[in-house]
Formats: sequence, C-alpha cells, structure tokens
Amino acid sequence: MAFSDKDLHAQEQQIQILKEELSRLNTQFDAQLKGLGISEDDLLAALDTDLPPELQKMMSEAQDKAKREGAARSAQSAPAPVTGAKAPGTGRRGVVRL
Repeated sequence: MAFSDKDLHAQEQQIQILKEELSRLNTQFDAQLKGLGISEDDLLAALDTDLPPELQKMMSEAQDKAKREGAARSAQSAPAPVTGAKAPGTGRRGVVRL
C-alpha cells in the first residue's frame, strides 16, 4: 500500500493534535506546581533524593501503567500488516480491462 499525500496530511493533523495536547498538559502541570508552591528546581532536587520504599513502589507501578498504556496506544496506531495477496481490482497478467 502506497503512502499517499492524504495519509501524510492525516498524520500531520494527528501530530498537531498531539502537540496541542502536550502543550495543554504542560500548562496544567505548571499550574499544579505553582499551586503547590514547588519550583521546577525543587522538583528535580526531590527526584534526586532517596525515596521511601512505599513511594518507590507507587512510582514503579505508575511507570509500568504508563508503559502499558503507551504500548496499547502504539499498537492501535500501527498499520495493518501487508499480505501477499494482490490488491483488489488488479487484473490478471495479459488481461485487458474494458
């Protein structure tokens, strides 16, 4: 199956939608940090410190969940596998279509 301009345009639209969603989430995250009174430097410093075992467990569970959801999302957007069959509408060799 050939990659057409229509496919490219659809993919560009999807990328634009994802960029807008990421921007929205970044804005929301920044607002939450500001509401909690935490700066980005404080956040990075907190990530470098040793975390309690309960928090480490919760963090690893959250990361595993994010990986599973990402893999599921990726699988949804994967193209259908190409089969060895001919494309519909293609004639046999040497046959003239009228």
